Amino acid sequence: MATNPMQRKARNSFILGVLITLLIMGAIVGFLVYQITNMKKEEETRLASLVTIYTLNQDVSSGQMLTEDMFSRMKVERNTVPNNAASTVETISNYFLQDQDGNSIITRNEDGVAKNYVLINNQGYAISTDETGRDYIRYNNETRYIEYSEVPLVAKIDLKRNTVITSEMFSRTDEKVTADLREQEYNMILLSSELTSEDFVDVRLRLPSGADFIVLSKKRVEIPNVGGTDSDTMIRLKLTEDEILTMGSAIVENYMVNGSKLYTTKYVEPGLQDTATPTYVARQEIINLITQNPNIINTAKQEIYNRFTNDTVGTRSTINSEVSRTEEDERKGNIESKVQEEIQAAQDARRAYLESLSSGSTDY
Repeated sequence: MATNPMQRKARNSFILGVLITLLIMGAIVGFLVYQITNMKKEEETRLASLVTIYTLNQDVSSGQMLTEDMFSRMKVERNTVPNNAASTVETISNYFLQDQDGNSIITRNEDGVAKNYVLINNQGYAISTDETGRDYIRYNNETRYIEYSEVPLVAKIDLKRNTVITSEMFSRTDEKVTADLREQEYNMILLSSELTSEDFVDVRLRLPSGADFIVLSKKRVEIPNVGGTDSDTMIRLKLTEDEILTMGSAIVENYMVNGSKLYTTKYVEPGLQDTATPTYVARQEIINLITQNPNIINTAKQEIYNRFTNDTVGTRSTINSEVSRTEEDERKGNIESKVQEEIQAAQDARRAYLESLSSGSTDY
């Protein structure tokens, strides 16, 4: 059927419009496909660059004790994390490990393979395993077998949640888990006014002359809690056998000398501050007991013996001079009365603890 020019023009315009629309749609689809393909490639590249690292799942303050449950895994881009970031459970676990001599266990990534080392005098010695499954290192051309123990970690500085974990952020405490480590309670020490559990302290002995000696250094404090209330006189400290004996000597001399004071001083930044060197020298009979005690490890015996014997003349003469100012009978009476006070305080605390148990509270 014939069409007039107007109809043909309208039809041709319609067809042209459809073609143009299809071309535009095709271009848009092609552009979208191109963009999606590029985005997919970028995402694949991003995913390929992701690495697993460990971060803190809570805020941590300087000197705070750390536990493995404070760490969480997270995937991030490789170029946003330091090379020494913790990336495996083994790395985290090794932060808490030391060998029988107190040397750190570290993990190094070598060509994608984690390798464990014992760090001795800043030198890493590779850990190998023999046919029986025992770990060992070669040290000074000899085979040294490794016995592991866990040691508490503390944060060197304040750290925020989601901070990427590296070994430089933490330090091992001096609380080495040795066979003679015991938890001791003391109620005769004058406590710092704002002392709380997890604080680190030195225990010092001050004599009436002003002479002041460090008895114990950088010890983590635990405050017993009975029925929801912290004790205002008692603290717990984890001490080795030699430290227990040395502390006993300082307590007795504190009792002997009127005007002396056994007290705590807090560390300001325990994560960064080094452990102070003890300066108190125990009485000779205590030194003899320490060197003869089979429960004290040999390295500790030698260290203590060297420190005490090298400094005995100066320090002991100062302490002995203060002790001699008090008559023997008075010294004996002071010790007896102070020990009775100590016993009574311990009994009162024990009684309060048992009463809290009977009332349903077990915080202690």
